[in-house]
Amino acid sequence: MFFSDWYNLGRVLIVGVLACLGLIVLLRLSGKRTLAKMNAFDFVVTVALGSTLATVLLSKDVALAEGLVAFATLIALQFIIAWLSVRSQTISGFVKSEPSLLLYRGRFLHETLRRERVTEEEVRSAIRQGGHGALERWSNRLVRWYAGGMRAYSMDLRERVARAVANGMSKAEAARRYELGLSTVKRYVRLGAGGSLRPRISPGRPRALDAAGVVALRAQVAAYPDATIAEHQRLWQAAQGTAPSRATLGRALRRVGWTRKKSR
Repeated sequence: MFFSDWYNLGRVLIVGVLACLGLIVLLRLSGKRTLAKMNAFDFVVTVALGSTLATVLLSKDVALAEGLVAFATLIALQFIIAWLSVRSQTISGFVKSEPSLLLYRGRFLHETLRRERVTEEEVRSAIRQGGHGALERWSNRLVRWYAGGMRAYSMDLRERVARAVANGMSKAEAARRYELGLSTVKRYVRLGAGGSLRPRISPGRPRALDAAGVVALRAQVAAYPDATIAEHQRLWQAAQGTAPSRATLGRALRRVGWTRKKSR
């Protein structure tokens, strides 16, 4: 009722220990990136590794050597894809999907929600799970949907890095442990010493909008389709804290499909 024979129990114990040790060795050799789950393919590999380990443990039809080869194959594929992604924009674009804006200035973008098959309650739940409090606090922030899930900006990493350095960890060691650039760690420590780890808004005028800015501007146009350029300038400054010139904003608006529907 509880087990068939002692041989099977012994097999599960021995194979389980050896398979786990083999998986640990392979993961250490491949680096931290293997289980980072930074895109959908990483997530699939992580799940596949767990499923393979369970199969090796419980199925007598799968030998330990076959399981180790399966581990090595999955990890090698993830390593190759990640290596190519950082060297080729084409591969990176194929593996990673462009983020979609779900919430802008406290307003849900319902067309995007329907396209991504996400409900308002799921967005609220993701914000709460990220420790960001009520939805109203996000009135001037963005919530994006990635292929790997919903990601809302968090203070947790900044606080952990600053706390680790304050407790005696060197900045270089903190950079290695949290997989950050040394300059980023130094900036977090400097911001923490100043009393606030929240990112500061640059008052200068940007020469052009970056990719994230284009996504935000596209959402602004969708939310306010009849706004003039001057109105879009005021909306952008209120939401982002920067004031692009009329010419810069006009070019960016045309890139996202905005047209002159009335006299501007």
